[in-house]
Amino acid sequence: MGMPWVQDDSITTDETGAIDGIPGSAYYSPLLSERMLQKPWVQDDITRDEAEIIRRLHWLGRTKDEKTQQRMFDVAIRIVDMPFLDDITFGEAQAVVALYKIARGYPDIFRTIMSHPKARDGITDQEAKVIAVLRTPTIREPEMIPHLLDGLDGTGGVYLEERIIKLPLTGETLLTIVRTQNRTTASMGYLEHAVRFSEKFMAAPLPTNYVALYFGPNAGQTYTAHNWYTHMAMGSDRDGPERKANVFAHEVAHYYFRSPGPRWIHEGAAEFIAFVSEYERAGYPLETHLNSPCDNIKTLPASDPDEHKPCAYFLRGSFFIDLYRTLGEDAFLRGFRALHRMRLVDNPDDDCFECTVLSVHHVEAAFKGSASPEVVRKVDEVIARWYGPRP
Repeated sequence: MGMPWVQDDSITTDETGAIDGIPGSAYYSPLLSERMLQKPWVQDDITRDEAEIIRRLHWLGRTKDEKTQQRMFDVAIRIVDMPFLDDITFGEAQAVVALYKIARGYPDIFRTIMSHPKARDGITDQEAKVIAVLRTPTIREPEMIPHLLDGLDGTGGVYLEERIIKLPLTGETLLTIVRTQNRTTASMGYLEHAVRFSEKFMAAPLPTNYVALYFGPNAGQTYTAHNWYTHMAMGSDRDGPERKANVFAHEVAHYYFRSPGPRWIHEGAAEFIAFVSEYERAGYPLETHLNSPCDNIKTLPASDPDEHKPCAYFLRGSFFIDLYRTLGEDAFLRGFRALHRMRLVDNPDDDCFECTVLSVHHVEAAFKGSASPEVVRKVDEVIARWYGPRP
């Protein structure tokens, strides 16, 4: 209660995360709470990343089994005392989130990580960047853990390429590429362009100041690539070719439009941003794929079993391209950015933590808003053409 950020005039959203985690931990593990309170970054103020770390460490300890619970709180104490959490700059929150997610879903892999000499000696800032990418499913095999954690010692296996950029809204942002091959390609340039363009196009800060991209064998699984939000992962074949640059823009766009929710919205929005990003970067045309074999978005299978096929992506991206061309840039951007803001509002009645699951109703509301009758009519036409007739 004596912390300056508690005593000042207001409590921010990030500060509520710390208020949830620190007293919550004190109830089950006073020592974890005490260790967190001793951190200099807890005493001055609370940032988004700091709140995320506090909450995840608290949740790491909370399990249904009381015997396991105490053991996990002991692990959380080990983590909070590690060197990478001495100060919070780039990537520390992502590493803690990755550890939490792996512990919850893959306890055997979590034990493999925490018993590795790197973890026993205390994870460093550089090692934390590798920890974050261990959430990629195809590298969770036990033999890959020591290979990647040991690779930063110069023995081979892991190579980092990093670049700090200054974004107008996000501020200093670290771009990190983690590779399993020692090579230099054009990928960092594609990544920087995608990050800069997305922030400018959305007129909103990135939700992170650390953008990590992992290249490894089969890292994209059945997809071209994937954004795990701790990092992005792609197969090594995506590292360098210019024809693959749109994939970078698509995955970066997912920082603004992400699951949960109907995939046609967050995948379509990401695909659209990628189209426009590549149009700006290399002049590639915006195509609406009017000859797609799919009927409309509403008829796509709810589970999207074939979403990696062009049909589904083209329908989604084409919907937003058509809106963009029909409404014009100014009207479109007002609606598109409003749709993103709607997602950021917490709806306690859905499955989206501190956000809202978007639907076609949100799309209608965002693009119609206080628009003129002519814009409203055009929005209805485009939705009917790609989504299907509305009631």
